[in-house]
Amino acid sequence: LGVAQAARPGTRARPRETSSLDAYRAYIEGWLKIESLDTDLVDASIRDFERAITCDPGYALAYTGLANAEFVTYEMSRLMSDAARRALHAGIEHARHAVSIDEGLAEAHATLSFLLTSAGRFEEARAAALSAVDREPDSWRHWYRLGHAAWGESRVRALEHALMLYPQFAFALFEAAMVQ
Repeated sequence: LGVAQAARPGTRARPRETSSLDAYRAYIEGWLKIESLDTDLVDASIRDFERAITCDPGYALAYTGLANAEFVTYEMSRLMSDAARRALHAGIEHARHAVSIDEGLAEAHATLSFLLTSAGRFEEARAAALSAVDREPDSWRHWYRLGHAAWGESRVRALEHALMLYPQFAFALFEAAMVQ
């Protein structure tokens, strides 16, 4: 805890983690619920991330986790007439807030990209994904999100890069095939 990111030229180093053990614990509990892919746990994950933010309002990763949980909330209702658009817009705002807290946090940019893509704001989504890739070029997740926000040859190239980093990620093949 309390580890600072390496500063890029012209940027100020910001804390990547929190000094609050309670905030960290709540963040981890929320993320474990999201990663379980159990949709029954999404509301509980939102409460975990909100608890982390209450413990440390400057914890950018907690806002990113909350934005991801709100994305899942939206996706669970997307095909219904009363889709949880409020969750989508709240997720965008939470991801933007995470970026404002820690401009160097690639996960915040990548999460913002995913949410903006769902909102149909593709130019902004590609810019956010490019920011994530620029900050962490060895993350298959960021390359995947760039591919998800792109189309045509740009999508194929980004997804090929994601597959180079994580060859078992079959969904990238599916998204690349959509271009065909």
